[in-house]
Amino acid sequence: MKIPPIAPQPIIKKYEGAAAQPLRGRSVQGKDEVGLSDGAVTFSAAMRSARAALTEEGPAYEQRLADLKQRIDEGTYRVPGDQIAERILSGLRFRSE
Repeated sequence: MKIPPIAPQPIIKKYEGAAAQPLRGRSVQGKDEVGLSDGAVTFSAAMRSARAALTEEGPAYEQRLADLKQRIDEGTYRVPGDQIAERILSGLRFRSE
C-alpha cells in the first residue's frame, strides 16, 4: 500500500485560523489568587535577612568602608602577599572545575 505525501501548508493554515479565533462558550469568572504558607513567609523573611547580611549593608559596613578608604589614602593599608596569592589561586580553582 502506498501512502501519498501530505503537504503541511493546509494543516498549518487550519491551525493558525483556529488559534486566532477567541474561545467560544467560555467565560472567565472570578480571579486567580496565590497564597503563601506561614513557612514560606518565614523562609522569605529569613532569605531577605541573609541577603542583607551577605551584602553587609548598614552603618557598620559604611564605617568599615570609610576606614579602609582613609587607610588607602594615607598609604597605610597593606595586604599580606600570601592573602593575595590565596585569593588568586582560589579563583583559578573555581574556573577549572
